[in-house]
Amino acid sequence: MAVCLFTQAGLCGGQKSPLSGRVIEAVDENSVPNTHYFAKPSAIGHDDENIYVLDSIDSEIRVFSKRGSFRYTLGRKGQGPAEFDGPNDFCFFGGKIYISDAGNGRIQVLDRAGKFLGGFKVPRFPKKILVLDEDAVVVSHLPEGRAGDGDRREKLVQCFSRNGRLLWEAVDSLTEGDPAFDIMQNRHVLKPFLGGFFFLRMCNDPWIRGLDLKGRVSRTIQVDNAYERKTISIPSRGGKKRKLSGLYWDCDTSGDFLYMLIPEFSEKVDLVAGKRIAILSAEGKLVRELDLPARVSKFSIDGDFIYAVDSEFQLRIFKEARE
Repeated sequence: MAVCLFTQAGLCGGQKSPLSGRVIEAVDENSVPNTHYFAKPSAIGHDDENIYVLDSIDSEIRVFSKRGSFRYTLGRKGQGPAEFDGPNDFCFFGGKIYISDAGNGRIQVLDRAGKFLGGFKVPRFPKKILVLDEDAVVVSHLPEGRAGDGDRREKLVQCFSRNGRLLWEAVDSLTEGDPAFDIMQNRHVLKPFLGGFFFLRMCNDPWIRGLDLKGRVSRTIQVDNAYERKTISIPSRGGKKRKLSGLYWDCDTSGDFLYMLIPEFSEKVDLVAGKRIAILSAEGKLVRELDLPARVSKFSIDGDFIYAVDSEFQLRIFKEARE
């Protein structure tokens, strides 16, 4: 299931036409002073001045110029203020950076220079994060096999106040009774839109469901059948094999469009990061595809530019090729 909050302006305001189909390297690697590799990049984003890459193994955010030059690091491994343990995601709001500090079971808030501003504990290991306003912090997690009340399934998305008070829960987990498979089919991203957000599963669910600010489903849209999916079989409990239909590897939004990185088959018939990005409209229709110069695992759209981490865990910067 994909969940998305829509506004009257569409998915999000601003840009009304998507990138074209031609993408090239924006920065010659020989012009960047040093090549930067990451141990395990888990998120990438940008503001008006910089590119930010979160590394979950090194437990830090590395900050780069938009030409790819390293500037400074935010945070370090540990349990104290402005220290992380296996962080999963981050987002910007009101001049602050909110970090999903998974290993420490908390949300941390820093300024953009890395100064600790506050935070709160959460009941489960946080996966993805976005901030709707200062008193509405949306956090998601993967299923942990916790039983609900009666027949209720475990909820994957929770919204907290700035002090960590639970405001609401949403989005049922997909459950087959196999913990490893259930984690795989519930992997997702959580991204902001203007005035809202979307939750998008990576596998086995082609539906976009809109949520209001209380976490209630307000509309549903199906991803275009023309969009390419990849199906694999993986071992499951009891020696059985179950099918996973891969929808995307990573995704982002820009203007009224959703950008989804199409996975590829590996030589071992597994799914890996790809080098094509599909662009979908607010109605879920496939608009076009972008061919990238390299396979990427994470990316962020910034106007005509795409900031990405490639399959070798190196920072890459692409741009639209204008005729």
